[in-house]
Amino acid sequence: MVEHRTENAGVAGSSPALTILSQSPSQTRRGGREAKLGRLARFLPGFFHVAAHPPVNRRTHRTGGLIEPGGLIVRNGSIRWYKSKIDWWLAPLLMIPPIATLGITAAAFWRGNGSEIAVGCGAMLWVLIVYVGVVFPMRYGIGDARLTIRFGLCRQRIPLAEIRAVYPTRNPLSSPALSLDRLHVRFGEGFFKSVMISPAERDEFLRHLASAAALRQDGDRLTRDPVPANPGSGTVGPSVS
Repeated sequence: MVEHRTENAGVAGSSPALTILSQSPSQTRRGGREAKLGRLARFLPGFFHVAAHPPVNRRTHRTGGLIEPGGLIVRNGSIRWYKSKIDWWLAPLLMIPPIATLGITAAAFWRGNGSEIAVGCGAMLWVLIVYVGVVFPMRYGIGDARLTIRFGLCRQRIPLAEIRAVYPTRNPLSSPALSLDRLHVRFGEGFFKSVMISPAERDEFLRHLASAAALRQDGDRLTRDPVPANPGSGTVGPSVS
């Protein structure tokens, strides 16, 4: 009896191994694919979480920034940030690359093809670099002396004193704006001395920029009054002797 119980206990203790050995090769491969998909499902939410929660939000939180009602305006020290407006038709287009690369990678994990997995992961990494590098976050900050335009990891800083005019436009040329409801900011002469932006709270942005940059507001347009060459004389431009 003792030997019989011992043998049964040995068989019972080794049942997991026996179960694995009894599985067919196709069942073993299917289990490996399911395990890979499970690891992929746990990895992807954190992968795409970066674009949804950009570093600027974490810095704002650490420095005591204040998010105003609606979440479209963020105060961070002396800078007030305005988020970019996103057109309804552009949002689905922005979702296509992440969803497509996710599908390619998931299919590669399911087939267990190493080269396809590498291609899928590389495509996801490229999408992440593009989105975090030049797209998200996209916002515009008005400080004491500069207008800061942030798109991804890039920043363009424009001295407020150099801004000459701001007016609405629907120019579709590439610019740090996620909407065609744009503002053309001109801060000099020439093509490279202007930029187009699309703040979601446009009216509030224009009022704030007009006040900070000493611009004259006429509806949704801002202009800078010409400075007299001889203060107090009332003449504009160079004086004629």
